[in-house]
Amino acid sequence: MNCIELRRRLLSFLLLYGMYLQLFAQQVTSISGQVRDEHTHQAVKDVIVSIEGISSRTISDNQGAFSLKNIRIPIGEHYIIFYKKGYKKKKYPITIHPKEILALGIVFIEYDAVFYNDEIGTITISDEEIGAPVYDILDAPDVLHATKDAFLSALAYDFSTTFHRYRRVGSQKTQVLLNGLSLHSLATYRPQWSSWGGLNDITKHQEFTTGITANEYVFGSLGGVTNINMSASSLPKGGKISFANSNRTFGNRLMATYSTGLSPKNTAYTISLSKRKTEEGLIEGTYYNGISFFLAAEKKWKKHSLQLAGIYTPLKRGKYTAITEEVFRLKGRYYNPYWGYQNGIFRNAAVRKTEKPIAFISHDWKISDKVQLFTNIAFQTGKTTNSSIDIGGTDIIQISDNIQFISGGGNSRWSNPMHPANLPSYYLQTTKGHNYKNAFLATQRFQENGQLNWDNLIRANSITRQEGKNATYAIREDIEKATQWNGASQWRIKPTDNLKFNGAVNYKKEHNRYYAIIGDLLGGTQFLDVDAFVSNSELSNEEKIHYAQNNLKTPNRLVTEGDTYKYDYTMFSETINGFSQCSWNSKTIDIYLGGQLSTTAHQREGSYENGKFKGVASLGKSDKAHFVNYGIKGGISFHIYGKHSFRLAGMYGTEAPGWRQVFISPRESNIQVKEVTSKPLKSEQILSTELEYLYRGNRITTKLTAFYSTLQHTSNVSSFYTTALAGTAQEFIREVLVDADQKSMGVEIGASCQILSGLELKTAASIGSALYTNNPNLMITGTGDFLRKQGGTLSLGKSFLKGYHIPTGPEIAAQLGISYRDPQFWWTGISANYFANARINSSPFTRTLNFIQDTDGQPFNEYDPLIARELLQQETLGSYFLVNIIGGKSWKWQRKYTLGCFASINNVLNTLYKTGGFEQVRKGNYRQLLEASETTTPVYGNRYYYGYGTSYYINLYVRF
Repeated sequence: MNCIELRRRLLSFLLLYGMYLQLFAQQVTSISGQVRDEHTHQAVKDVIVSIEGISSRTISDNQGAFSLKNIRIPIGEHYIIFYKKGYKKKKYPITIHPKEILALGIVFIEYDAVFYNDEIGTITISDEEIGAPVYDILDAPDVLHATKDAFLSALAYDFSTTFHRYRRVGSQKTQVLLNGLSLHSLATYRPQWSSWGGLNDITKHQEFTTGITANEYVFGSLGGVTNINMSASSLPKGGKISFANSNRTFGNRLMATYSTGLSPKNTAYTISLSKRKTEEGLIEGTYYNGISFFLAAEKKWKKHSLQLAGIYTPLKRGKYTAITEEVFRLKGRYYNPYWGYQNGIFRNAAVRKTEKPIAFISHDWKISDKVQLFTNIAFQTGKTTNSSIDIGGTDIIQISDNIQFISGGGNSRWSNPMHPANLPSYYLQTTKGHNYKNAFLATQRFQENGQLNWDNLIRANSITRQEGKNATYAIREDIEKATQWNGASQWRIKPTDNLKFNGAVNYKKEHNRYYAIIGDLLGGTQFLDVDAFVSNSELSNEEKIHYAQNNLKTPNRLVTEGDTYKYDYTMFSETINGFSQCSWNSKTIDIYLGGQLSTTAHQREGSYENGKFKGVASLGKSDKAHFVNYGIKGGISFHIYGKHSFRLAGMYGTEAPGWRQVFISPRESNIQVKEVTSKPLKSEQILSTELEYLYRGNRITTKLTAFYSTLQHTSNVSSFYTTALAGTAQEFIREVLVDADQKSMGVEIGASCQILSGLELKTAASIGSALYTNNPNLMITGTGDFLRKQGGTLSLGKSFLKGYHIPTGPEIAAQLGISYRDPQFWWTGISANYFANARINSSPFTRTLNFIQDTDGQPFNEYDPLIARELLQQETLGSYFLVNIIGGKSWKWQRKYTLGCFASINNVLNTLYKTGGFEQVRKGNYRQLLEASETTTPVYGNRYYYGYGTSYYINLYVRF
């Protein structure tokens, strides 16, 4: 045997012997214990319990108990990791001895004050940003909660200011649940954020599942599911009083919350109250006044728990709107045309008031250790009011016994300070010549004043009153009086430690009345309830009188303050949904499969018979629009060595349209989209897949997610006034886009690294987009002269949208941040954020063949396809950096109290940036856009929303 052979055999022997020693040194054991909150001493459920370097893991149950059974672990010292969002990660040292089973007893974990947004600046978003009818890209952030996930944390507190859409879909694809119930409106499926606003101490207790992952309450959608648990016993025991000051949306906020925790008599109570108010936010004229109240009680006995809760959050605030580049240059990013002074007192014409209290009753029944049943019922009622100026005041002029005509109507230059005729560009149009003198005077007037002149409107009404005529101007209040019943029965069956079944039956019914009232006659005595714009029609005087009636049952009706007018209808909607899911978890593999079946119905009932839509076309009940939908989704995850995880998930299904996509002009008629397109309106068809990699090491955590989704048969209904419709000079039209196909795709990255004790580096990025993948069909309807002669409907054929981007905020968003948390209970952090490639909303109307046709219906003689391509190119907004700083400090006092402060400064460098915008369609054909391109500030240029400059938020609190 030579030396080489001897060395080889010796090495093999040592290797085998080492493996033998390793196997011999391992112990098969079990580890158990209970997790409790260090402050309240209450059990903490859903804590992930794992052993560092070992793939085994488990989750604590409702009593905080956990058990790692029959795990193979080397003898010696190890660390057990306890992790739950909202608590500091805890490393608990253990020592494994031969033939020993560990019973750890009670393990306390510490509440993370930095995690919860009660110490972090709350994001407050207006309803214009949540989704104005003409601008559908500004949605509330889909993730409004704090999280340890680096990407979701960046999305919630940094990316959200740019209205970055999670998974490149709108908020209608995100489900927000309160006690397991979805309170989304069946009109649009968007969350009703204002219904629970201002209750930060309550709503911060959330469970969030990303994308299309498994959820125990509902089937879910592309944007994930957030459930807010409002049961009194689940809220931390103790009280908290805080005061916040900010220069953003609300100026001051005072909040107080107290929760008893579960008493020895198995009862729990929670109360929370807040007040938010400011005279004016950063944007001019946007005052804010809101009260929020929450009360909950719970009683447990044997295997049952009964919970009661109520929410009341009345809110009143001044609104704002998007502005053109010209207006921005003259007045700045915070300009708002809706406000002015009335007798020296500030007043906003566009005010939104919401008052929709909610009551909950819930019952939990632990039928056995393996079977649980949860029943939840919610009732919401109340109303939302939006005010505006009505300039349609007219009079019926009697010429003879048989001849009448409509006379009057206000001047929109007076009611809209941003009206083109008030701007210098109006006098510099090529078709009107260049009147530099008037342009200069318009510039001076707009810069020096440029606000709504209430005194002019009141003076005009005073003159008509003295002449014995009706009011020309009035404040109109559009009201939604809503009632919603919501119920769900959810069950959880866990036959083994690895296997779990979830299911639910959900029922929702809405009964919403929509109408308008006269809110203020502005010095007038009465208002004529007819459509003033019919007076410009080609119809005879007799036909005009008939056609102009908002309600043929009460012709030429005179209304005063508080009277209903314009329109009055009720929308009935209901949906039933059945959902079932099976999940199987092991040390290395997690699998789930879920499905749902649902039915949705919408029906309108008109209380007015509109003169343009006689008989059943507007009065009484419409046909019922009915949709049956289904869905299936599943996923599999692999866990390797306790540090690496891979997840693949997929979903396929359909979703019913909201009723605003079903009815073309619900204020006036019962007519549905299917009656215009001559074919049934289809449900959206959705196909989605996600691939995720997660690494969780001792110092570094990284998550990479790639997603791809397709949406087919989407539809949209919108309305606007245009002078670009071929065959006519001007027309108010309703645009119906049907069978539009879209795709959303992208990559999300989040990583954090613990550089030193307390010092953490974070980075996050999102690269993705949403696009149209076909050229959908476009129909237009209207009641003007041209469309009336066409039977009220006209097909414009294909809208050439394929390849156009659907606005979802910046398509590139990246962050680099660093934070430090000191053992002496102070912390600070700074983040630098880069954003690029945000798009504005493109008009489908402008991208039809109508674009190249003159008013006589013939193509423009000067049409050039290369120039047209440039004119129709979608605008991409500029890139920008935002720097944000946060910091805070807390103190323990007499072991019973925690005092703290938190401060944040957003956009430290005062960067000027646009969050989005939309194209105006008033002038939207080739000739008009070509003329507009010759000036830097066209009269009907694109309108934009601007982000805040430097803003701050300060919060002081005491917890006891």
